[in-house]
Amino acid sequence: MKHPWMTKEPWLVAAALAVAGGCVGPKAASNVDLSGPKVSEQPVKTAAAEEVKLSPRAQRSFEDAVAKVNDPKGRPDSKTLELAFRRVVEEDGRFAEGWYNLGVACERQGKVDEAVAHYQRALSEKPTLRQAAENLAVITQNRGDVRGAVRIYHSILEVYADDAGARARLAEIYRQNGELDRALDLSREALMRDARTPSAYKVMMRVHSERRQYPAARLLALKLDESDPERHHVLGLARLEEGDPAAARALFKRAVEVAPGYLPSHVALARLALQEEQYPTAEAHLRRVLQADGKNAEVLVNLGLCLRGQGKPDEALAAYDEAEKVNPKLAALPFLRGVVLVDARGELDKGLALYRKFVERSGTELPADHPVYGRIQAVETAIVQAAEARRAEEEALRQAAEMEAADAAAKAAANPPPAAPATVPASGQQAPAPEPVPESPRPAPAPPAPSPDEPQT
Repeated sequence: MKHPWMTKEPWLVAAALAVAGGCVGPKAASNVDLSGPKVSEQPVKTAAAEEVKLSPRAQRSFEDAVAKVNDPKGRPDSKTLELAFRRVVEEDGRFAEGWYNLGVACERQGKVDEAVAHYQRALSEKPTLRQAAENLAVITQNRGDVRGAVRIYHSILEVYADDAGARARLAEIYRQNGELDRALDLSREALMRDARTPSAYKVMMRVHSERRQYPAARLLALKLDESDPERHHVLGLARLEEGDPAAARALFKRAVEVAPGYLPSHVALARLALQEEQYPTAEAHLRRVLQADGKNAEVLVNLGLCLRGQGKPDEALAAYDEAEKVNPKLAALPFLRGVVLVDARGELDKGLALYRKFVERSGTELPADHPVYGRIQAVETAIVQAAEARRAEEEALRQAAEMEAADAAAKAAANPPPAAPATVPASGQQAPAPEPVPESPRPAPAPPAPSPDEPQT
């Protein structure tokens, strides 16, 4: 976030909100009560503040510091400017503009807490120092305290009822809060007071873009400077709506040329590349987004799609794991993991379980024509076919084994082994035949027993 330096008149330049995600400042929480004190439409007359007579030495130090800011040879770094403006307030602590510029120098170095303290000190010395109040409102909004930012903007309008910048910033908060009609009204009020308020044009342009009213959005975008990436981005969105992706791509590329860190156009270019299966190009844009927002779950999911498309299933699964760490409630992750496991690894059972988990997690929000249903049917069929193929293979192997055993048995029966040959002694002479075993003599038969009529001898 870069706020302007204050040189002579503290109300010449308004502070700017940081651009992030195509919007000014952080996204406001939805359903936030944005009510504030009623703003008078008539200029508010306030008593002139008593002039503070500052020390001449502090005045000279301030002039020296401002000369450094406006040095035609190049502005020094923020640390050098911090030291220069710190000398100013050390010499005279009543110097409100010195405290303000010290806050800007600290904020540009990322020392936001110190910047807040310096802006508050500037306001304590001069309550009408509008820039300090605006910068505090921006920081408050960026920290997520939308109500606090609204209160500060309304306090500015109580003193400066015709301030266009505060109205434009309030309009952006209303837009982020979903109150688009109120956002348009405040933007028009800002432009009525100062037609050179680009932030008001931007709010109106964004509202029309959200409503897909691209002809009106295009006219408002053309009022922005060529160096503003949002001009080219919105014109690119209009071209997409007209069905001209080639022209849209050229405009998105122009946006990242004028502002390499403009993330919405990187996202749009990645989306176009994904649609055309230009996975390396899409990956490059997504990684550029992750450099600035490494905790973006949706970008990590799209990175996984790119890696899967390039045949890197392990890296794709790792990207999905990182996305789940950021947002465990992402309903699409089981489906995406299942696609990788089924298509790249052939793990049908695990993939089917993930598909069913995805359906269960999505509930009634899942459309009837979602591809997961076709994938579930295809995987179930493949699992049945694989089981049948395994059974058929096992049966074929069993039958083959049985046939092989039967053939072996038949061959053994048809070709009995030959008789064993006679053994030959080592001398080479045939061994003599064995002597026959003589029969043992048989006993003589016993004489017949005499009849009872024969005499006994």
